[in-house]
Amino acid sequence: MDLESSYCDGVHAPVDVALVTMPWDSLTLPSLRLGILKSRLQTSGITTMTHYNQLLWVEQLASAGISYDPERAPDRTVYLDVVASGYRYGIGEWIFASPHLRDAPELDASFLAYLEQQPVPPRQIDAARAMRRLAPGFLAACAENILGSGTRLVGFTTGFSQTAASLSVARLIKEARPEIVTVFGGPGCHGIVGATLHRCYPWVDVVVRGEAEEVVVDLFQDLLNQRPPRPRPGICYRIGGESVSVEGSSPPAEIGGNLRPDFSEYFEQLNACSTMRDKIRPGVQIPFESSRGCWWADKSQCRFCGLNGERVPFRTRRADEVLNEIQSHANSYHILRFRAVDNIISPAIIDELAPIMNRAGADFEIYYETRATLSKEQLYALRSAGVTELHPGIESLSTPILALMAKGTSTLHNIRQLKWLKELGIGASWNLIHGIPGETADHYREIADLIPSLTHLAPPNVNPLHLDRFSPFHEDPGRFGIRIKGPALYARYIHDLPDSDLLQLANSFEFEVDADADLLPVISRIKALVDQWKRGGSLRYRCGPDFIIISDRRPGLEHLDYVLQGLEAVIYLACDEGARAEDVAAEIAATSTCAIDVDEIRDFLGQLVECRLMFRERQRYLSLATHAGSAAAVASRLRMQHPVSLRFAGRSRSAGPSSNLATERTPTKPVPEGSR
Repeated sequence: MDLESSYCDGVHAPVDVALVTMPWDSLTLPSLRLGILKSRLQTSGITTMTHYNQLLWVEQLASAGISYDPERAPDRTVYLDVVASGYRYGIGEWIFASPHLRDAPELDASFLAYLEQQPVPPRQIDAARAMRRLAPGFLAACAENILGSGTRLVGFTTGFSQTAASLSVARLIKEARPEIVTVFGGPGCHGIVGATLHRCYPWVDVVVRGEAEEVVVDLFQDLLNQRPPRPRPGICYRIGGESVSVEGSSPPAEIGGNLRPDFSEYFEQLNACSTMRDKIRPGVQIPFESSRGCWWADKSQCRFCGLNGERVPFRTRRADEVLNEIQSHANSYHILRFRAVDNIISPAIIDELAPIMNRAGADFEIYYETRATLSKEQLYALRSAGVTELHPGIESLSTPILALMAKGTSTLHNIRQLKWLKELGIGASWNLIHGIPGETADHYREIADLIPSLTHLAPPNVNPLHLDRFSPFHEDPGRFGIRIKGPALYARYIHDLPDSDLLQLANSFEFEVDADADLLPVISRIKALVDQWKRGGSLRYRCGPDFIIISDRRPGLEHLDYVLQGLEAVIYLACDEGARAEDVAAEIAATSTCAIDVDEIRDFLGQLVECRLMFRERQRYLSLATHAGSAAAVASRLRMQHPVSLRFAGRSRSAGPSSNLATERTPTKPVPEGSR
């Protein structure tokens, strides 16, 4: 694609508003924020065009021969490498910290020196240098395309590593056409951050802090008609060149309705990418929201979480409205992959949306984020509705660390969720976070000892804690023993501003805690174990008439097959959700004539724990093997009137008068049927 020519030329009439998203926004997701705003503006008679400049950027990288890293998988773009590391090290922001943002070339050498001290591969640093050389021409092309649309107002969304690029293009636009109004909004403009950005960068005319839907039409009409913006909560504007910030945030919006987000320009601009189109399109997902906010945060906000800025109430949409939107997008773009942007799935959506989506009969592939507390029946309902991947908020495999995070879950919850996701054929992506104030090396030694038992389940990504603005850890650091040292180290290389302004502009921070001196070696061990975990393994069971066979093929453990007969199988299957020995005894007593001693059950469960076939947390036992049948077979068992374990209990009743567990189990440990 010729970046000097605009995809606006000769195609679109002049528009009132240009909505702009810059790198490093997703290549495979249209912007839901801009899609919603465009629909609202267009419906109100304000003509609007959306510019997806990340597509222009990746096309230019391809033209320059730096799109792919030859040492990595052929579909691993350098763009994704920057996205993956940019949040922690500021690479993406530095690439676009052009002279239009700050005229301080000495900061570039300092940044590269800083970067070389970080665990960033040299090939990524070399790629960043090459991208930096391309950035000025790209930024100029972006400004030219926007100006070519004939717009009178430009709205920038700021999110993940987009601030430097947006500020640079905004300045180029103002220098070329001072009468054009520039407006900034999005997650990168919440609270004091948006007010500081407005105060420090005079070419930004207006900043909207908070949700924009309820204010954007009236605000833009005022600006387009050259009227001064009316003071509204969360708005920053200028009087006589001086920055004025109205306290608060813009009001929470009524989400949903029948007005569909408009993604048409994303697909127009993707189709114009002659080099990268066919590589990007297979991964495209269409975003939607079925709720906004976080219902768990309304009860107990996770202490590391800074989502939702200054907190917004949890709201949900009508299920039929969500389905209509998904079906409409699918019909328009012939895409079946969808990504819910909800912070957390609403239980109401599972109860209401899943059944009607199941009846819709389309082969959707849907991603959601959730807590790790869904029942197997809820997960099956989601799978039947087309949910193929979940991000369960697991974060740790240590109940004490989860308590330090205020997660409200336990290790057993998390393992159980991973087990059921594996069994139902739902992909799982999750993080194991370290660096939580109050954690100890002993917590991680327990995790390290546990990991070999779990290598048949989806592995995590191991990441250090990020201290983010608006999180409880940031809002009240002293309570948690956190000492904030300043903004993220890279901030001073991006913005040539005083430290006091950098502190208010930052969304991430450097910090110290009093850490256990023995933590580093055990964290290194965890990382090595997770690397082995990612090579995969299996732990599956199959059902026979009166027995189950458990096949253990986990890496690092002896490969064995175990046969559990009669009541042994009953006991194992009764722990699918997690149960106490007393619960198992009560289930057996309720469904058979057997009288089993609780201590004998507990002894057998202990043997299963030793074999790593069972996980124990306090007095609760969780079976670890997944059913070897297809997800459909597992689902059919869920629909049975009684749990599968009752089949075995019933047969045990007719096996004879003896109900002593020791006589049902010979020898006294699970029987290895063979090894490989």
